[in-house]
Amino acid sequence: MRELFLILSMLLALAGGAQGQTIPAHAQHYPNISNMVVTYGITGEPSTLAPGIRQWFGGRFDRVLGPGVGPKDGKTWWLDYTDMAGVYAAGVYGVQSLAAANGFAYEGMLLHTSVDMQYRTPPWKDMQQFDAFESSSNPGNYLTAIHGVFTYSGGSYTDVTVKSYTGPSVAVTNALYVGYMEPFDQMNIVIQTPRYGGNATYQYWNGSGWISLVPQLDSTNGLSATGRVYFYPPGDWAPTVVNGSKSKFWVRVTVSGATTYPAYSKLYGDDWSVSSGQNNARGWNGAVPPCPAPIPPGTACRMNVGTRMEYDPYPPANASAKFKYQSRATGVWSVNYTFGNPSNIQNGVRTWARFLSETAAATLSATGEEGIMFDDAGTTLAGAVIAPANP
Repeated sequence: MRELFLILSMLLALAGGAQGQTIPAHAQHYPNISNMVVTYGITGEPSTLAPGIRQWFGGRFDRVLGPGVGPKDGKTWWLDYTDMAGVYAAGVYGVQSLAAANGFAYEGMLLHTSVDMQYRTPPWKDMQQFDAFESSSNPGNYLTAIHGVFTYSGGSYTDVTVKSYTGPSVAVTNALYVGYMEPFDQMNIVIQTPRYGGNATYQYWNGSGWISLVPQLDSTNGLSATGRVYFYPPGDWAPTVVNGSKSKFWVRVTVSGATTYPAYSKLYGDDWSVSSGQNNARGWNGAVPPCPAPIPPGTACRMNVGTRMEYDPYPPANASAKFKYQSRATGVWSVNYTFGNPSNIQNGVRTWARFLSETAAATLSATGEEGIMFDDAGTTLAGAVIAPANP
């Protein structure tokens, strides 16, 4: 037994119709809540122990689910499923949408760490890809990411999201659109063909038009050399849709008048895993004063306070997140997973509970099913023991 779950009582209607060896029936534990266990590797136990294991489960749980169990057990049916504790990268768009619809500050709906820390397994992977949050079919796989980078030429867009991250080459003959679900502060570019002549300019979307973006540093010299374009996030930066993308933050790079137009082999943002010492996850510094203007180098302060662009240009070594989202608390069993914050209350609403309930309602409405299972995200019961074959 690996995980324990709670599921809705509506699952009771799905019992029956089983064939083969069944789990014995018993009285439900509670009138409105069913206790469920999800088993992993149940098909690997010795065949002589299988009847006893199934009987033990059947006497203690209202539902049993897992590989090799299936509907044949009579008390089991996989309806639909969602993690109860958090979301993977692509699921954050759903959190964002619910927050916008209810007037929540959505970063508050998620858990964060206050200092850099170390996880046994890498907490983040390929999160520096533009855009790691949007995928065509397999969220979390950088090869299926879409709508993160577009080239624009001759009146049409070309999606170069994967090529921008893996190569081999992307030519910029007019404009380049670089987008990310969250505000960002840098574009790292490996130039393959340097720009000669003309110029390259940077712009951001402020909600009504494209506005000039002046970098703090441009070691690429306008796409003429390998380097980094680094900038402070503008306070009026607004997400928008480009060529059918999800709504995200964009920087537009326009190259004009060049004798030789540039091409690059790799384009990426900030690596969430870069932290202090032996740590592999970032923390968010606590309350610090707003930044003065101009910002003295090395000053601990906060820009754009109270907005999604809130930013710490000089974070301390032990809490190295520049944006709060870079400090999201993650799971130890899988990369790119963010925990929800069950204690967060906004406008009198427990926000994570609202997210779970609306996720369930939308799923059930779309599928016509009668219940949904909420995964407790991998918690193992301390000291749990499988009873012998003859309990």
